[in-house]
Amino acid sequence: MKKTLLFVLFLLLYGTMGICQTIATDFTANDCFGKVHHLFDELDSGKIIVVAFVMPCDACVAPSLSASSVVAGYVTSNPGKVVFYIADDPANATCSSLTSWASSHGMFGEPTFSDVSFKESDYGTVTMPKIVAIAGTGHYVIYSEDNSLTTSNLQAAINSALAGTLNTPVPRKEDFELNLFPNPAINNISINYTIRTSAFVSIDILNIFGSKIKTITEEQTAGQHKTNFNFEGTLSTGIYFLKLNAGGVYKMVTFNVVN
Repeated sequence: MKKTLLFVLFLLLYGTMGICQTIATDFTANDCFGKVHHLFDELDSGKIIVVAFVMPCDACVAPSLSASSVVAGYVTSNPGKVVFYIADDPANATCSSLTSWASSHGMFGEPTFSDVSFKESDYGTVTMPKIVAIAGTGHYVIYSEDNSLTTSNLQAAINSALAGTLNTPVPRKEDFELNLFPNPAINNISINYTIRTSAFVSIDILNIFGSKIKTITEEQTAGQHKTNFNFEGTLSTGIYFLKLNAGGVYKMVTFNVVN
């Protein structure tokens, strides 16, 4: 319960952030196996670090495992060059629970962190999970994806870093307005938003554990849009999250349901 409440707090604080950091935040911390890591030293030595920020939770397994598999694909061709880390998102999980979660899902012996100096909120919106790749003496964030993993894009980012042709991402500002009414809601909620360019739009309703309750997807033109979500008899009293993705730009807001 404590972890869930803390996760909710982090989403409330950071969930509407729309700018993705392009330079990593330095840290010195022990991993859960007692090894000391200094992030910038490791990047300066030529390592490419792929991080899965997790709760941990069931929803975090597939993207994290896929990221681990991508990194494993470089073991023979680039030994010791591409490494995989697992980090608790707000750094409040115990090391034993984090390493147990990782090993039970096939991620054995990976450097695992639960330290406040290495946290997901330094890299934008807190989601479950967030996959981030960092590389170069400029300490660039070369890849970042929320809730899922596009393996081809991660591989392309790693290959670019290995080739010394880093294509660092440009921070993406929120490119749309998003409002919910009423909030708190009883049986339905109106989702009002404006997008500035035509885009593929997806709307996810999530509970406090990050599980998707409903997803709406549609190609939409620029302009104002309104969608009604009727949840009568399906949602219990509590806090929920609405995440809108318009062409790769994210915004997340919270809403309350009262029965």
